[in-house]
Amino acid sequence: MERNAALSAFENGFTVDGNDGSGGTFSGTRLRQNKASSNAGQGFAVIDNARQTVLTGNSASANSVDYCDAGLETLADQSNKFGTTAPQCTITRGDPATP
Repeated sequence: MERNAALSAFENGFTVDGNDGSGGTFSGTRLRQNKASSNAGQGFAVIDNARQTVLTGNSASANSVDYCDAGLETLADQSNKFGTTAPQCTITRGDPATP
């Protein structure tokens, strides 16, 4: 997914979910130059053991948490700009964060 914006959502801005619904996992998702801001949950959330997710040039600010990674072999390079990070992702629902 490339060059999208998620602003003021009532949950996560972007979620990469590894659960394929059949007992396996999704892998190889790429997020490039996306922006997440003022979301009630995480700006970018890699969850349920998503494998080999690649994040490049993304930015997140003013979310509950800007970036969390509960995936496997996630690659998030220095070109990403995340204000806050967490090693686990807690699904949060509610009012979007105020910028």
